[in-house]
Amino acid sequence: MADVFENEAPLIRLDQPATVSLAYGRGKSFRAKVSYIQPQVDPMTRTLKVRLEAENSEMLLRPDMYAEWNSASGCRAVSRSPPRPF
Repeated sequence: MADVFENEAPLIRLDQPATVSLAYGRGKSFRAKVSYIQPQVDPMTRTLKVRLEAENSEMLLRPDMYAEWNSASGCRAVSRSPPRPF
């Protein structure tokens, strides 16, 4: 799950393509898509949760890793959980 600031929420859509990259990945990126958008904003952080699904056949994405993702609409977020596999 990734945290997206509320002002970027209108830019995110279900099934929207995205790219996930890891700091340790040396330029490796993963194609992903948005599979869930939390309907409410967290009042403490002013963010909402977005779930991504990505191909992870090499098992490089692990639970609680930090990842950065970019959506096709230009929205960027940081996630502490890996995308779910396709």
